[in-house]
Amino acid sequence: MNFEEYPFKTTPYEHQIKSLQRSVHRQEYAYFLEMGLGKSKVLLDNAAILFDEGKIDALVVVTPKGNLRNWDKLEIPRHLPDHIERRVLVWQPNHTRTWREKYDEMVKDDSHGVLNILTVNVEAFSTKKGCVFVENFLNVHHAMMAIDESTLIKNPKAQRTKNLLKLSALPRYKRILTGFPVTKAPLDLFSQ
Repeated sequence: MNFEEYPFKTTPYEHQIKSLQRSVHRQEYAYFLEMGLGKSKVLLDNAAILFDEGKIDALVVVTPKGNLRNWDKLEIPRHLPDHIERRVLVWQPNHTRTWREKYDEMVKDDSHGVLNILTVNVEAFSTKKGCVFVENFLNVHHAMMAIDESTLIKNPKAQRTKNLLKLSALPRYKRILTGFPVTKAPLDLFSQ
């Protein structure tokens, strides 16, 4: 794919273009880029291109709790092209009525022309409630699912890892992002 004419919101660096060229249409891909090299930007550009091509209509970003608000407040507004109409919802374990109404709107199957983005902290996948909400979201959308700081799911015995692996059959496209995929041993890569 030629990216020279794509309306990126922020101009990509050469290494980001190369990462995007390698990953854009693959069903599964790992962005192993060190901190500060723009993994989030590449992911959002990848999602934007797939959305523009009609291949996805939703994005689920699984992230550490400390980064949860970083996605909706900084990364998405900074990097997702402006021509893409979007709805962004941040996971809340204690749902307010307003949050539930926004979620219900996102799981309707009539959101043509809108990219629905759900950001969820990885800890939510240790609970049945979190898994059910994400599963319902994925069941009604052609989605990409991305796990930011994917070393958080390296332990195959952890409940959140087991739950995420079950849910991984639902999205059309899957991405993991981390700067250091192996923290202790090569087996760290297995669940990721």
